Amino acid sequence: MAGRVVAALLIGASVVGCGSSHSDESVTISDGNGTKMTMSQADGAIQVEGNGVTASMGGKSTVTEEELGLPFYPGSSEKDGGSMKVETGDEKTCVSARTTSDEVAKVKAFYAEKFPALKFVGGAADGGSSEIGVGKLADDLEVSIQIVRAKDAKETSISVGTAKKAKK
Repeated sequence: MAGRVVAALLIGASVVGCGSSHSDESVTISDGNGTKMTMSQADGAIQVEGNGVTASMGGKSTVTEEELGLPFYPGSSEKDGGSMKVETGDEKTCVSARTTSDEVAKVKAFYAEKFPALKFVGGAADGGSSEIGVGKLADDLEVSIQIVRAKDAKETSISVGTAKKAKK
């Protein structure tokens, strides 16, 4: 079920993003089983509700540190439309997309020091640098962190995703 929700969010994002003009209109689609998806052309926001699933992405959707289960990188800023939350009866998934002026190594050091269970792999492409960290923390929170800075870029992009199974 969660996979279908994520697929619907991605398809909805591409549909909303394909319009050539921005209007204040929203489009709501229902699947006949109690799930509805609302897409806003004004800000690209997508909301899904029904059958034990709630999800939001894009637009003015935000994720808090509490929802994410991890601290944001100090001084980082949230990317507009870069957050996503999906809650099903089985799992809660959050993604926060952020930026900072700090270099990749400094961001990696922050998360590696706070969460030693994360394993990082670095790379470089086209003169830029990147780190990807993954792991499971003591409270069964699954974490994925991607830190990327393109060559000559003034900002580093940070994408932090977490997933946690619901307690039964």
